[in-house]
Amino acid sequence: MSRIEEALAKLQQIERGKAPHQPVPVRPARPSVGSASDRAYGAATIDIDEENLRAVGLLVPEDQQQRLVDQYRTIKRPLLRNAMAPTKGGVEKGNLIMIASAFAEEGKTFTALNLSLSIAREQDWSVVLIDGDTSKRQLSDLLGAANAPGLTDLLRDPKLSFDSLVMPTSVPRLAFLPAGKRDEHAAELLASDRMTDLCEEHARVDTYRALVFDSTPLLMSPESPVLSSQVGQVVLVVRANSTRRSAVLQARDRLDPKKAINLLLNQTDWGEDLGSDDYYSYGK
Repeated sequence: MSRIEEALAKLQQIERGKAPHQPVPVRPARPSVGSASDRAYGAATIDIDEENLRAVGLLVPEDQQQRLVDQYRTIKRPLLRNAMAPTKGGVEKGNLIMIASAFAEEGKTFTALNLSLSIAREQDWSVVLIDGDTSKRQLSDLLGAANAPGLTDLLRDPKLSFDSLVMPTSVPRLAFLPAGKRDEHAAELLASDRMTDLCEEHARVDTYRALVFDSTPLLMSPESPVLSSQVGQVVLVVRANSTRRSAVLQARDRLDPKKAINLLLNQTDWGEDLGSDDYYSYGK
């Protein structure tokens, strides 16, 4: 725990020296939101196989599920506050959330999925989980969408629309956008004007639909730092008793410093209650 506390203290010192955020536009009135399938999504529906997801470790065993649900209720609340109240301490493009980590196997994909499931339980929100890890593509593989067009195809072809590629799921208010075809220029696609325009449009127009990006590891590819510049919030997953302080700081330094960045301590002892030692936040 001390390594994480020391890292957080230094990161907070960095943040205190930054200029305040600029004012952001007033968010439009909340629309009526039903299930994700109520939207005109053009792709096939995905049946969320909870048993399979538990088998690969992306969902916890059933006897631990309620504890996890309660934990993610705590985790999502400040993220949704940032997303839905830009005139009251919120952030620009706050409904676009990237899940990152320093290295692989630290729990970012687990976090992206479970955070999306938690947001989908909100009555006023819908959520699109996006496989932005275009190298590993774990979510696309596990959800049976490995060969479906997705993010990279959308960014390459301006004739494609976001909603035409989004796949509704069997979970109300949850949909999924696959990674798409592998592309060696994925970092450039994420940095493109096309990506910027898409993100700005969804932040401005579709304000009660969250986009949650599962990204590549920050210290293992150039794609995550680029993606961080396109979203409003970043959750940096830190594996308990594993991720080194130096790696946390290096990963933080690769993120866009203008964004709201949150630290999430993952894989703590299930016998402990969620408290201040499990979820950290710094930045706006």
